Order: sequence, then C-alpha cells, then structure tokens
Amino acid sequence: MSADSATAEIAIRNVSKSFGNHKVLAGVSADVNKGEAVVVIGPSGSGKTTLLRCVNLLEQFEEGEITIGGQSMGYRTLGDGKRVRRSERELAAMMILATPVTYWTGDITP
Repeated sequence: MSADSATAEIAIRNVSKSFGNHKVLAGVSADVNKGEAVVVIGPSGSGKTTLLRCVNLLEQFEEGEITIGGQSMGYRTLGDGKRVRRSERELAAMMILATPVTYWTGDITP
C-alpha cells in the first residue's frame, strides 16, 4: 500500500465506525493503487468485514473519508464543514464505482 493518496485508486482516511459503545474502526487509513491486490487480515471481530462494507457503501461510517478514483464515496461536505450522507440516487451510482472492490470472508484451512 502506498503512502501517496494522490495516486491511490482507493484512499481510506481516518475512517471510524462504532456499533453502540463498541468502536470497531478507529481512524483506519490505507491506500490501494490501481492493479494492486491487498489482503486484510486480523482476528475475528477486528473490523475487517466492517471496513470492506464501508468501502462498498453497505455500512455507514461516522468519521473519515473513502475515495475511489478520486471521488468521495457516500458523503459530501457542505460549505460549513458539515458532513452529509448523499442521496439514495447518488449512492446507487457510487455503488457501481465500488463494485470492483470484492472480498471473500471465511476460514482458510490447510
């Protein structure tokens, strides 16, 4: 993963997500360049699937930003700095952009 978000195809910046009082994602940041394959690993319950669901717009996140191809996904920022979730029509169009972001979850046994 690259440190230069200007060239990243997918840029995740300070994404946070909670379920009730349980913070699943706390300021997660990562870049994925075009053509790069990335594996997200960690113990059960560490937020892997939640992060991918946020990237695919299947889950709302409270803080941060996710961009795909330079376009901010899921939210827009108003002139006063307030973050607002996009309309369902805008989200549907964005999901088409996020479609190539696929994932598999499950156990791998030798």
